[in-house]
Amino acid sequence: MGFICIDTRVGNWDRYCMHMNGLERIYHLRNGFEGLDAEIPLMAFFVDLIGASMLDRYPRFPIPRRFNTSSNMDPNDDAPDRLRELLQTAEEVAPEGKRIYAMLRKIAAVISMVNQNANDALFWTQDAVLVEKLGLASHFILSVPKTAEENPQLDHSVFLVQRMVQLACLMIISRLKQLAAFHCADMDPLRERFASLFHEPRNEIRAELEMLRLWAVVTACSLTNIEAQGPFILEARYLIRALGYRTAEEALEHVKGLLWLEDIGIITPEDLAWCCSR
Repeated sequence: MGFICIDTRVGNWDRYCMHMNGLERIYHLRNGFEGLDAEIPLMAFFVDLIGASMLDRYPRFPIPRRFNTSSNMDPNDDAPDRLRELLQTAEEVAPEGKRIYAMLRKIAAVISMVNQNANDALFWTQDAVLVEKLGLASHFILSVPKTAEENPQLDHSVFLVQRMVQLACLMIISRLKQLAAFHCADMDPLRERFASLFHEPRNEIRAELEMLRLWAVVTACSLTNIEAQGPFILEARYLIRALGYRTAEEALEHVKGLLWLEDIGIITPEDLAWCCSR
């Protein structure tokens, strides 16, 4: 486990994979991590998620049992009213986007927690709480299919929205890992995967799904360095026009009203208004 932690710190991902393969073999030979130190399942869970996000893989290990006893609230409880209403409508008119809606509800719970505590310096020192909340959301989002081939019955244009929302959610989590001083080298690979989707062909889809695509694009744009924002800006402009907004400001207000991280400098409303109207 120590070698794996070092691998993530120094960015030796080939060696990381070798060590993780060994750890996974131990896990299966032992039929789990039961009987070991209670922190082993937690450490394995989190370093697994770090690599999965970095390397675009699925999680290897299940959620630790200690997290399965957490109270399960209504997934809509943490969603802003606008998002809740949009998702309810989308579920009726575009049920094929069910994974999209589930991911947004998961990340909404994380965003709600951060928005309520972001100005509390002690909040970012609560490693156990952060590992649980970020880990549970990451595990779910990383488990969603990543390729169109794994979604053969899903229209490709809907899959693109699903993938964009998935990557935008992971970029948010990467930013939060940075704020918590966790490993967060995955932001650039996530951004590159997102930008590669702009070249994919698309068909007309429901306006509700296009709105969620715009949310994902604006979110990813706001978490991207200025010098790499160009493709995101062009895509945002295209979507703003396609959705019939009169101004970029109107569109951005709608996006921020759906789901947004507040009080985190890199994604302030001013940054977004600038990047999408330049």
